[in-house]
Amino acid sequence: MHEGMEFIFVLTTVETELGGIARSVPALAAAVARTGVPTRVLAVSAPSMTVGPDSFPGCTVRFCSDRADARKTLRRWTEEASSGCILYHAGVWDPLNHFVAASGRRRRLPFIASPRSMLDPWALAHRKWKKRLAWWLYARRDLHGAAAVHATADLESGYIRAAGYRGPVFVVPNGIAFPDRSPSRLEKGGGMPKRLLFLSRIHEKKGIPDLIEAFARNAPPDWELIIAGNDDGGHEGVCRALAARQANAGQIHFHGPVSDTAKWNLYASSDLFVLPSYSENFGIVVGEALAAGLPVITTTATPWEDLVRRRCGWCVPTGAGPLAKVLREALSLSPDERKAMGDRGARWVRQEFAWPRVGEDFVRAVRGIAAQ
Repeated sequence: MHEGMEFIFVLTTVETELGGIARSVPALAAAVARTGVPTRVLAVSAPSMTVGPDSFPGCTVRFCSDRADARKTLRRWTEEASSGCILYHAGVWDPLNHFVAASGRRRRLPFIASPRSMLDPWALAHRKWKKRLAWWLYARRDLHGAAAVHATADLESGYIRAAGYRGPVFVVPNGIAFPDRSPSRLEKGGGMPKRLLFLSRIHEKKGIPDLIEAFARNAPPDWELIIAGNDDGGHEGVCRALAARQANAGQIHFHGPVSDTAKWNLYASSDLFVLPSYSENFGIVVGEALAAGLPVITTTATPWEDLVRRRCGWCVPTGAGPLAKVLREALSLSPDERKAMGDRGARWVRQEFAWPRVGEDFVRAVRGIAAQ
């Protein structure tokens, strides 16, 4: 890794419904390209996906129909790459992650691995036998062979070290894609319920059952809980059944998937945001909610402990009990108190998490490692 560098980013999917990697890595590649570093992106893309080259401004992009096509393309790209080429892959377990690492070793090109929460304790315990097998077959060697590992938060950096990696780890957060013009905050008239919003994948690691139980214990009649996002693995059915059993079931509503445009209107119509996850390498929705002026409740399993220091939210242990306790406090705040918290959060994320700044920090970090 040295002056004259170029990047090849490899994406195992651009299906945004599957999680934050498909949103954040394309944005990172575009931010790197914006700094003037030549950047190519290789992405596996199903024909039904609407993602196109405009999602990667400034990058040379190749969409592959399947992993075999991706391997063939990567083999050709690495054969013609300059000595300053750096490979980048996000994830751990996908066979395409392994192929990127193997290509780097074969062509003597450095590669950067970015686990993206896949080495977190919760993630390792989920389907653990399949992951243990992959770890000993290829993932362990691939991680330890990385020239550097990119973490999106100090919390994730600790998990990477716990996995035994002893090479360079650099922390550069995800950025937030702020809208050109944020919708105006919705003024609530008399009789309109105040809104507690959850927006993310409806997946078991997100802690939604904890949220439903905590809201059932605490919610005043003038509040509603909106659970928005796409169903992942059938977990929405579990959550709906739990919600239907609560005494305040009429105050709990499932919104369904939300487009990138519509989500900002949903933030604007809400009064408080909650992400009670058991595992997050970053949690982009937390940054988006803060940018929209919402106080945020999340857990210590996310890297947002600065919410407390910045006085724009709460960060509590996982589980329904701690969440119920903080909800009692948060739902009792006055509109002016919530606004003051939201204003502080919006100033913070717009200063520190804009993608142009993140791209510059990423390139600077990689150059710094190369100079060592």
